Amino acid sequence: MKRKKAFGIVGSTVLAASLLLNPYSFQWGKDESKVSASSFNRDVYVSSQNDFDKAIAEIKSGKIQEHDISKKVLDKGKIKFSNGKGKKASLESYEDLVFHIDEVRSDKHLQKDLAKAIKKGAKVYLYGGISIPEFADLLSLEKVTTKGKDSKGIEMTYRYDESESELAKTNKYKDNPESAYEQGEDFIYDVVGYTLDEEEHNQLVVTNINAFDEEGNKVEATEEDVIKDVLMATSETIDVEEQEYAAAQAPKLFGFLSPNNAKAATTVKSSSTRIYGYVKYGGTNVGRTYTDWVLQRGKSETDSTWDYFNVLDKTTIDAYSGWRATKWWIDHDIPYDRDYIWDWDPGSTSSGSYDISFGAPWSVGLGFTLSTDPDIKDIGNQDLDFGRWDITDYNMDGERFEPGTAWKSRQSYKHARMNITHRATMTKVSDKYIPPVSSNISIAVSYYY
Repeated sequence: MKRKKAFGIVGSTVLAASLLLNPYSFQWGKDESKVSASSFNRDVYVSSQNDFDKAIAEIKSGKIQEHDISKKVLDKGKIKFSNGKGKKASLESYEDLVFHIDEVRSDKHLQKDLAKAIKKGAKVYLYGGISIPEFADLLSLEKVTTKGKDSKGIEMTYRYDESESELAKTNKYKDNPESAYEQGEDFIYDVVGYTLDEEEHNQLVVTNINAFDEEGNKVEATEEDVIKDVLMATSETIDVEEQEYAAAQAPKLFGFLSPNNAKAATTVKSSSTRIYGYVKYGGTNVGRTYTDWVLQRGKSETDSTWDYFNVLDKTTIDAYSGWRATKWWIDHDIPYDRDYIWDWDPGSTSSGSYDISFGAPWSVGLGFTLSTDPDIKDIGNQDLDFGRWDITDYNMDGERFEPGTAWKSRQSYKHARMNITHRATMTKVSDKYIPPVSSNISIAVSYYY
């Protein structure tokens, strides 16, 4: 990601110095063991007869803008890449395992092997059209969860593995003719990756690769597309965790230089989820969105009927290869008829700063800016319980939009849920007509309390 590039060089330099002067303990996925030059290395296994040499060479050439971190990590030899067929290979020595969903569905023994691997700390990626509930079922996971902290530092656990068909048995959907998705259907992804290691950056990876041919027809994402995404996610994890370690060790490393124990100049904050929506045209990646979010619970001392929640959505849009990010459509949907939307921000505007303001008991007051001053249309609906925005501009490449939505949920259910959707449209000016193409990614945010 572009905003990490400059720091990655500094962080890696500090880390190298700290490894020479400070042999502290570290172990992959654990707090304490011995540091070595390979502490942040990853062994990636892909169940395929293809070797992907072309994809790796393309990344290392530096010609793909969005793979700057992947190139840096691959150049340092941090990722060892292996391929073959899982039925014939031992999976125990790999940190990352990549399998097509059809291979896993058809092989009960492979399912058991992958279930064993993930319980021992591996990250497993399944690709080819899979929901998170099916992922959990195939790998015998009781739950798929991540932890996060709200803006007040309160730890919350989010859950993703419950199927919509099961939830529908105890939760009635709203009658919403303008719903952004098929009610009662699980979201399907091109890639789902997950590890039980709660300390890992990108603990949960969900990706949609929206690919189009040169006539604008939707086509299937290729195996090479998937491998590039897995390598990018793995590279981000290595890069961030190197930086975090370097930042943590810097006071020890430089303590002898200053009586005040100098602090690391820069720190990075890892994220437990990685939610990417790519769009490709004619085999070239032309844009993407990547989403992070915070779900918060407000406290009311006097209300014994309702609990109060809000989601702060932080999503960046990028355009590549001469394309422009011209349209952005965002939806925050409250799916169940027992819950009621209260407010959403920002409202319609085309200039200036943008405010997110929810009164008590949410007590949220935030603001953000967009350098391009796009035209933002608030098209949310109080009756149908969704916050929604339609954003247009000549080119929003690199912008981060940060909308928020607040709602109330009946206390008796002890369950808050929201569906978040991002669609980004890319266009290109050319001598010949090139159709606009769009990415599309949704995530269901679920919190039990």
